[in-house]
Amino acid sequence: MIWGSPPADFDWFDDSQWDAIESNARLLTGIAQAGRIRGICFDPEPYDFSLWDYSKQPRAKGALIRRVPAKVRQRGAQLDARV
Repeated sequence: MIWGSPPADFDWFDDSQWDAIESNARLLTGIAQAGRIRGICFDPEPYDFSLWDYSKQPRAKGALIRRVPAKVRQRGAQLDARV
């Protein structure tokens, strides 16, 4: 199970946070492959912080809010390519 509810200071533009996410995803997929499990459940429901409400992101001020959706797509492509 993977929860889609990061800490309130999560920032899509923070490379160090993203490196930790990628590392954890690689670890999870490696364990899943080794254990021959059938799938991984992703729970996108926000509990403490809404990852999907871009207006609440740290960089949601002014023109930067328009850059968030593109960065989210970029991060998804990075994850898909590396995991």
